[in-house]
Amino acid sequence: MGAVSRTSMVPCVARPPQGAPTGHVASPLPSEEALAPTPAGTPSADDVPDGMSPVAPAQAGELLVVGTPIGNPDDISLRALRVLREVDLIAAEDTRVTRRLLRHHGVTTPTTSYSQHSQGSKARYLADLLSKGMRIALVSDAGMPGIADPGHELVELALRAGVRVTPVPGPTAAIAAVAVSGLRPYRFAFDGFPPRQRKNRLEFFRRLTYEERTIILYESPRRVREALRDLLSVLGDRQAVLALELTKPSERIQRGSLESLYAYATRHKIRGEAVIIVEGRDTNASPPEEVIWPIRSQPCP
Repeated sequence: MGAVSRTSMVPCVARPPQGAPTGHVASPLPSEEALAPTPAGTPSADDVPDGMSPVAPAQAGELLVVGTPIGNPDDISLRALRVLREVDLIAAEDTRVTRRLLRHHGVTTPTTSYSQHSQGSKARYLADLLSKGMRIALVSDAGMPGIADPGHELVELALRAGVRVTPVPGPTAAIAAVAVSGLRPYRFAFDGFPPRQRKNRLEFFRRLTYEERTIILYESPRRVREALRDLLSVLGDRQAVLALELTKPSERIQRGSLESLYAYATRHKIRGEAVIIVEGRDTNASPPEEVIWPIRSQPCP
């Protein structure tokens, strides 16, 4: 989860190779325009059958998918810090957010923006750097990249190019919230962010009506109240949890019925992205009438 970042490329300089003599000057990273096209006759990722990866070139680099803290900067792992110091480049959802974390821990590795608005062209650019031997760390503003955040496209391109992709696990808001929710954590369904438009959001929630597993959602602070209202309307008054600003000093975890959480969100200003957890459907209970009526109205085939 995190804010949308700027899409401009941040100039950065590659680090000198380990063990380079004093005075070694590293070459700057190639610009996106300067990257040469693939020579004719060279197999591309599109030539590789589905489910198979091409053989990585001898100089292929490595993409490290690094989990970062979801609120408390000291929740980062020792391994993650080592990786962030050693890689050639850090691709960040929002470089401003990531630089604050890096400064806190004394990390000086160059960063570049990789946001949801620049995924296509930037993913191809970064994949080219990886294929030329660079080691790149992929981070989001908070949590694991690709989990309701940018990252999947770059991972997919790297794998198709035969580049090694390595996880460096870290905190995830969904797991942290469900662990302290008091609701059944053994089987759960993570459904990310609901749609912004109410019509689509209601339909999204209707599809969860018969879900028996614990439901985990993310939501923007601007839409928490509306999401709780619509969950109550569609799913009925189930037990739920609203987790706000996890691991920060201002952390708040509200437990109760959907109706009580909706009332709480109406009375209080919601800050920070939220995790909403709702108990799964009771197999012995009937679904709410709001859902039954459209089902009954469907003509028989």
